[in-house]
Amino acid sequence: MYKVLIVDDEALIRKSIEYSIDFENLPLELCGQAKNGLEASELIISQGPDIVITDIKMPVMSGIDLINELKENNIQKKVIVVSGYDDYDFVREALTYGSIDYITKPIDPDELNAALITAIKELDHEQEANERHKHIEAQLKRHKPYLMEQFVSHLALSRLNSEREVAQSVEFFGLLEFFPAFVCCAFSCQEAFHMPAQEFSYFLISLRDLFADEFGMGNIVFFENTHNELFCLVSVPGTQPEESIMEELAGKARCALRFISDANNTKISISISNMHHAVHEVAEAYTEASNAARDSFHNADDPVRLYMDVFSNHTQTQVSLIEIEKGILLQIAGSSLKEATQSTELFYQLLFHSDRFHNHSQHLALNRFLLHLEEFIRESGIDNKKLADMLVEAKNKASTTDCSAVSQDSLVALVTEIISKVNHDRTSKYKEIISKVLDYMNRHFASDISLSDAASQVHLTPSYLSALFRQYYGKSFMQCLTEIRIKKAKELLVTDMKVHEISDQCGFSNSKYFNKIFKKVAGCTPTEYRAART
Repeated sequence: MYKVLIVDDEALIRKSIEYSIDFENLPLELCGQAKNGLEASELIISQGPDIVITDIKMPVMSGIDLINELKENNIQKKVIVVSGYDDYDFVREALTYGSIDYITKPIDPDELNAALITAIKELDHEQEANERHKHIEAQLKRHKPYLMEQFVSHLALSRLNSEREVAQSVEFFGLLEFFPAFVCCAFSCQEAFHMPAQEFSYFLISLRDLFADEFGMGNIVFFENTHNELFCLVSVPGTQPEESIMEELAGKARCALRFISDANNTKISISISNMHHAVHEVAEAYTEASNAARDSFHNADDPVRLYMDVFSNHTQTQVSLIEIEKGILLQIAGSSLKEATQSTELFYQLLFHSDRFHNHSQHLALNRFLLHLEEFIRESGIDNKKLADMLVEAKNKASTTDCSAVSQDSLVALVTEIISKVNHDRTSKYKEIISKVLDYMNRHFASDISLSDAASQVHLTPSYLSALFRQYYGKSFMQCLTEIRIKKAKELLVTDMKVHEISDQCGFSNSKYFNKIFKKVAGCTPTEYRAART
């Protein structure tokens, strides 16, 4: 039920308006009457009407002044203006101030009720929108912690492009306190990788809660990456020297991890990035924490790894070894056999024949390299017994006291076999994609299909599909589509169908274009082709 206020300086007019309103059939009730704008403004505050029916010309305060006051105070009401002046200037001014209708006196009840129905519909729509907005706000409030973690995860993984979106989200989630200064922390626990899924979930929840309670330094927001590895951002005071802050962080972290490890009967470590200061540096901080967590040369007895210590304490040779390993993995991914072979040989020579690594470091570096190869095989979806056997044999030899039992040739052979299987799987996959696209083209050649339409069928970008066509089919997408259309046109040209009908049925925009393309492909016009076969 919506409330109506009637405003007019003549009592008889007010009564006439009241009697004209179809209260019986409309969801309306009269909440008051006023003889001028001033009285009306007081009743609007006390009675809260939804619809105001007001005259324009009134003493003390006119209807236009009343509408202006509502607008200036941002009081949203549906206003219907009635006046004995059928003057465009009055109409224009009333509508400018936001009234929804203008009715001249004497009042026609049908016209008035039609205006009221319009107002009711608008009020219904606004009420529904308000309810939807409240529901969305409730859902946002309920899921805000999860959404905040997703946002921070996307920041860390560089999945957000809009600076405006980032700025709005930082403010919405209350993350401004992390910028002026923060660090990113990566949690590691070898035992966790062997836990059942449900136990692993409980472990992460426990780790979050215990660390937040025991750490006792800065605000914390946790997030996970795509491998379900746990990270967090920690706000730190930006007014102190970085060295002293990092020293304090490490001390607090050691105390917290000691308690958590004892509580869970597991060995947990944490890797901490350098200190950063801006929201666009979250991805860099995440990378630093990840790299520190994966470092093989760290003192295993210390549960805390500081990025600044890990990479400043490496010798140039150790850093080179890590860079070579990264290069090998990239070369495998790019199927660069020659480069990957040369890099693997260099890796092996540097590790075992440079006299710069003791046995423990050799063991760690080789096993890390084999682990990364295993991860690449798993993530690439390669399922091959020969390759699996080669990897198991290498891992078994690498786990012995003398890890140099893994020969250079066997390591090169392993990398070569991975590239071979990657190429084989990619070729099979690409052939399947091209086959699906050709099937789509054969079924829809009569329609106005494009490269983008075909790409969406196989969930690829148009540019990538175009490159696949040229690489594995030797022709462009449009060349293939044109050949399919011309082939169908040749079949129809031996029937009684008219040329322009064949043109339309084969997906050509007009007969003239069809004739031109047909002659280019077949060497003759459609008419000549038909004549030669009849």
